[in-house]
Amino acid sequence: MFLGDGTRVCFAHVEHVTHQHGEEDLAATSLQVVDAAKSYWANDPSDEIVGGFVNVRRLSVFPDGIRVLVADDSGLWIVDVDTRTRTALSLPELHDPDLPDGPPLTIREPVVSPDGNRFAFSGYRDAGDGEEGTGWYIYVCNLDGSDLRRVTPLEDEPVPPYVFPESGKSAFDVAREIAAERMNADR
Repeated sequence: MFLGDGTRVCFAHVEHVTHQHGEEDLAATSLQVVDAAKSYWANDPSDEIVGGFVNVRRLSVFPDGIRVLVADDSGLWIVDVDTRTRTALSLPELHDPDLPDGPPLTIREPVVSPDGNRFAFSGYRDAGDGEEGTGWYIYVCNLDGSDLRRVTPLEDEPVPPYVFPESGKSAFDVAREIAAERMNADR
């Protein structure tokens, strides 16, 4: 992802470690930066900002273009690229507002808001009964976890299939026809 004025690109780098017996493990992941105007070759070093992450899942840049929200298996972190520091984003346990006594939400795919004061994320809500209201929903909250809101409804809303204007056929019908044609061609 681009940082600041678009002259630098930030990415998570996973280093593989090969043991004596040929087994390969993943080492800690680091956040690195390269110059967006330069072409890099295999041995060209990138600029390591900070390391020690475990399986980075999402990076989201703050509006200041200097800080990055990093989500990894150990939690959420705010990395300042210029000072090369990382700080844990300490959140209380977040619970769906309708289930304050339910299990805490599992946070995935966090993205910083355009003003840098909030973030949105996909959260797993466990209603406890296995069906009603159990699943992944979109939430927003402040960076300290306050003002948590679920912004997607609990009810599944079916999406009708796309209909091609020229033929009037649905995407499902077209897919079935293509599959049938391929089966006939293979015979």
